[in-house]
Amino acid sequence: MPTTIEILVFTASPAFLNDISLADPALDYLKKADGCRRIVRGYAVEEDNKAYILISWSSYESCKNTIERQDYSVFQESMKALTDNPLSVLHLEFDEVADSTLDAPITEVATISPKQGHTLEEVTAVMRKMHGLTPQFPGAMYGLSIGQFIGQPIPEYILCFAGWASIEAHTRSTKMSSFQELIWEIVPIADIKMNHVEFKSH
Repeated sequence: MPTTIEILVFTASPAFLNDISLADPALDYLKKADGCRRIVRGYAVEEDNKAYILISWSSYESCKNTIERQDYSVFQESMKALTDNPLSVLHLEFDEVADSTLDAPITEVATISPKQGHTLEEVTAVMRKMHGLTPQFPGAMYGLSIGQFIGQPIPEYILCFAGWASIEAHTRSTKMSSFQELIWEIVPIADIKMNHVEFKSH
């Protein structure tokens, strides 16, 4: 069954970096909302002030209904303590693997954009090949999940999650010939931005 995930990405304020509990009022608000299945949060290993909050919803309608609530400003005000910059808010539909990848010790979060002259369809096709090979990689946990964007406007990139036992396990897998073949296939047609995140449940 597909999973709707709302992703908040932002630069954490110094206050939030010092006290993660500052997120509690905002996340408690969402956790009580109808259709909220779970919430996880974490920081990018490579950019320690880059914060992620992921909300798993029973449906996109549940997410929209929450945004349209009269008291949604409570959530918006609570978020102001976490960042001085605008939030990047994304809504995606993943297969059922997505929830499991967030339970791994380390989750790879990758955005993959087609280079000029190439298409999202080409990029997605290569990533689906990797999805099929993921179980062969040492330290890979719960497979690879590719998100489909919901709503408008649709960004010109795809977003993928992969669960790993550790960053080292991911690094070892990249040295396998089957992995490298796919890398050589994707690099000429796409730009890849990747973070590793240790998600914790709220």
